[in-house]
Amino acid sequence: MFFRFQGSIYGAPESSRVTFANMRHPNEDDGDWLRDASFTATNLFKLGQGKQEQVMFGKKELNSIDILSKEQARHDLEEYFSKLKDDKTSI
Repeated sequence: MFFRFQGSIYGAPESSRVTFANMRHPNEDDGDWLRDASFTATNLFKLGQGKQEQVMFGKKELNSIDILSKEQARHDLEEYFSKLKDDKTSI
């Protein structure tokens, strides 16, 4: 799963995708687990710069997450790193 949150692009494994989907569309019998549910994702902008940043997302962040297709995530990442490279070479 790929998504945008607060200007960064994140990648999450299948287990996080399932948790996100259950949080976004809970069943009536899900009980109280939803209140404390969370999932983790990796900031791909940071990862591309050699920095590992895992972020935990919970219920309060759900409405601010913008799901991206694999193609859109790739395009946005390529654009970001191309601009970053151009900025470094112009110094």
